Order: sequence, then structure tokens, then C-alpha cells
Amino acid sequence: MSLLRYRTCPGCGTENPPTAADCENCGLDILGEQVENRSAAETPIIDIPVEVDTSPALRFESLASPGLGFTVREGQTIGRSDRADVVIEGVPELDSISRVMAKVNRRGDQWFIQHVATTNFIVVDGERYEDDDDVAIREGSVIGLALCQFIVRETGAVTA
Repeated sequence: MSLLRYRTCPGCGTENPPTAADCENCGLDILGEQVENRSAAETPIIDIPVEVDTSPALRFESLASPGLGFTVREGQTIGRSDRADVVIEGVPELDSISRVMAKVNRRGDQWFIQHVATTNFIVVDGERYEDDDDVAIREGSVIGLALCQFIVRETGAVTA
């Protein structure tokens, strides 16, 4: 059985290392406090709440590099720079993608992609788009962001 050794600060109750002279939390002198022992099995477990986004999302998976991809939610922009909400990295032909290339929207159950760059183009299921019209996409659609191709997967709720 392993033991945890600590000094408790009389001012704020923080458990400090047994060699600490001052409390790590409030700075109070704890050198005169007794070193205490506790079984590691007695260590309290603290549940930290994690925010979970349960909104519907799409997963864009690279066709050229299986395993690479990104998740996008309604209203987010996609591009290769941090000006986009979702930054694409590591895919072949990445330089062909605009800094902010496209935006994904949703109306009801239907997803749409919109070309928002001033140059370049998007391709949806083989058809090229250079304007800013919303183009319907679905599970299995093949999206070309300039020269990079991705297949669309609906993910439903996505957890952190």
C-alpha cells in the first residue's frame, strides 16, 4: 500500500508537498505544520465537468490521406489559416486551399456548403462552384476544396 505525504495549510486547507515551507496556494508559512500520511486508496476522486457539444456535425475525411480529416459544425468556416473557424492541416495540396475557403450551413436536416473565398473553387460531387451559392451536401458527398478532396460523413452528436 502506498502512502501520500503532505502538509495541510492551516490558512486555506491546501495539501502541500511534505517538503514545502510555504503554502503553494496562499503563501502562508507551513514549515511548522506536521507532515501527515494518507493511503493512496483514500485519495478523493474529483469529477471535473466537461462541456460536451451535442450539436450535429459533419466529418470531412481526406481521400488522399486516410485518417486525416476535420469536424465542422453549422456556421463554421473552413480554410488553411487561423482566420477560419476550422483550420485544415497536413493534407496533400494544402497550399491550394484558400485561407478561408468555405462555410458550412444547415437548414432543417439539410447541410450546405458555400464557397466564400475570392479565388479558387469548390467541387461537390463532381460539379465545380466558384460563386457563393449554398450547395446541398449529404452523407457520402465528395467535396473538393480546390485540389484537396474529402468525403462527408454525418456524425450526429459529437463529444469532446
